[in-house]
Amino acid sequence: DVVTELPIGAQGSLVAILGKDIDRMIPQRWLLDGAVNSYLALLQIRADKRRTLDEIIGSSTNTRAPSHFWGSFFIENLRGCRSAARKTRMERMTKKITSVQGNIFHLEKMVMPVNVASGHWALIVAYMKEEKLRSFDSMNGKHGATMEMLLELFEAEAKRLNVNFDRCNWSMEREMGIPQQGNCSDCGVFLCAFASHVVDGTDFPFAQKDMDSIRARITYELVHGEEEIER
Repeated sequence: DVVTELPIGAQGSLVAILGKDIDRMIPQRWLLDGAVNSYLALLQIRADKRRTLDEIIGSSTNTRAPSHFWGSFFIENLRGCRSAARKTRMERMTKKITSVQGNIFHLEKMVMPVNVASGHWALIVAYMKEEKLRSFDSMNGKHGATMEMLLELFEAEAKRLNVNFDRCNWSMEREMGIPQQGNCSDCGVFLCAFASHVVDGTDFPFAQKDMDSIRARITYELVHGEEEIER
């Protein structure tokens, strides 16, 4: 059943928030990609609104570059095809980032959820201006192979866009000292919490004990997301 619909799809098309997605927000349940992707889409809208506000109240010289929040399909689609086809698929997807006219090197950050073997959620963030890739994993997992794949694709995009790119300048690391989960079901909630703070470069003021309240907050924001979008 459809709980609500939010205008978070392509060109503002409606995306259904389903009952099965909301049901998984109950404590001790693993989040589905519908809830994760919809929440990240809400974070995208918030980031865009903050950037617009910066432009209104400040000068254009200190306005932050846009960030882009991908859905779980992004990494899945790239990993799910042969190496030779990845560059074409990457180009097709990045061309749809209208905030930078398809040039990912004009972004501040790319925020990318990672579904690991359909059993664990993690987050990878590309800091495009700082030339670094970082993984945020609430079980301290390693994502070196995925980050290597992304770096290879960034190099291909740079060549296509005639942008200077030196792989030696990029660093790839697992973010250490971040909150860790104490069960097998809260990884998606940690992902959402990481994503909500990482775009602003803030610390992570939460721990395992906060996951139930964060689940409740995410549920409220999804169900009432249309009110926020229309403001």
